[in-house]
This record gives sequence, structure tokens and C-alpha cells, in this order.
Amino acid sequence: MKNKDHRRPAQIFSVALSVAILPPLCPRTGGALPPAPAWRADQETVPERERLEKRESLSSEIRAVNDYRAKKKLIKWLDDAPDALIILQNIPLERLKDDLSDIDVYRLLDIAKYIMWARKFMAINGELNEPDKWEAEGYDIVRPADVVDVGRASFLSDDLDILRQFIGPKNPVPYARQVARILDDTSPDNVWKDRFTPEEKAGAKRAVENTRDYLITQGYL
Repeated sequence: MKNKDHRRPAQIFSVALSVAILPPLCPRTGGALPPAPAWRADQETVPERERLEKRESLSSEIRAVNDYRAKKKLIKWLDDAPDALIILQNIPLERLKDDLSDIDVYRLLDIAKYIMWARKFMAINGELNEPDKWEAEGYDIVRPADVVDVGRASFLSDDLDILRQFIGPKNPVPYARQVARILDDTSPDNVWKDRFTPEEKAGAKRAVENTRDYLITQGYL
């Protein structure tokens, strides 16, 4: 039931080796790309995945047709997602664990992120006792929060409560990652590195090294 991941190991999920050092970025394909071949030849010889990866170099005709096909696949996949949930809810998880992997978690979270970007989910700022002043902020926009913004925040907060169970209220790793980013020589915040104690630096070092080892043991590097 699992689809094989065709990406190179370093592309498997956005954190990769630098997960504990660099903040996650919205990935974009860059670099020089070969010109797109004629549509018929491209259709017969170049996989759809490859055409997506070099999308910006394609002719408008090829890009439009490939986008249409890819969107249909995405919609079909999302339409089938409830079936996956039913399976997970009804088959004992102990019988499924060997058929699932950590990458499944990160892949699904990445998918959720992109859908939220596409649907323009926005953060809400404000005080509980001033509901008429709540504002939605994101995408260089600040506006009064509407019923959609509040509804989205309500549902996401429930999901975040569940995700926090897997992190824990006193987990030092998120803070260690922030410290590791600052300690990185390429960080513009590196000027603040001397503010951290040797013990804090040791915690940041462990977060980086353990993350790297985790990627290796899981077969991601």
C-alpha cells in the first residue's frame, strides 16, 4: 500500500542534514535545465514527475497539460485519503507498524503544509477579551479575522494539541535547534553565540549530531 519514494535521499524531507541548524524553507527547483523537447516525444519518454521537477523550463503547452494531469492525480489521491484513515482506525496498529515508516509522517505533514499555503491559511493575533479586534496575518497581509480564519485556527489547535503529545511540554530539542542555528557560522545571528553557556552549546551539539545519526539510521542519508 506504500508508494516508493523516488526522491534522492537528500530530498526526502525538507529538514535533511541541516534540520537542527537551518529553518525549514519552501523548496524550489533551481539551476540550469535543458530545453523541453517536442510535446509528443516528451510525453512518450519523460516521466510526469520529471516534467514537474523541471516545470519552469517547459513550454506553455506541455506545462498546461502536465499540470492538469498532475492536479487530477492529486485530487484523486486526496479523495482516497479517507480510506487510509479507515484502515488505520480499524486494523490494529501493531499489525501495521512494519509497513509504515517515519518518512510517512514527515511526508504527510509536508503535504498538509503545502495545502495550507495553497488555501492561504493565516495566523490570528489578538486578545481573548477583544474578539472584535482579532486580526489575520500572513502573505504580507493584515486584515480583520473572519469566520474562516477562526474556524481554521480552532481545528488546527486541536491537531496541535495532539502533536504536542509526541513532543512533550519540556522537550529541550526545539530550543536546542534554535541555539544550533545561532551557533552556525553562516547564521547572521552568530554574533550572539557567546551568550550561551557551555552546557547549552553541548545541548545544541547533541541535537545536531543525533539528528544526523537519525537520518543515517533511517536510511535518509
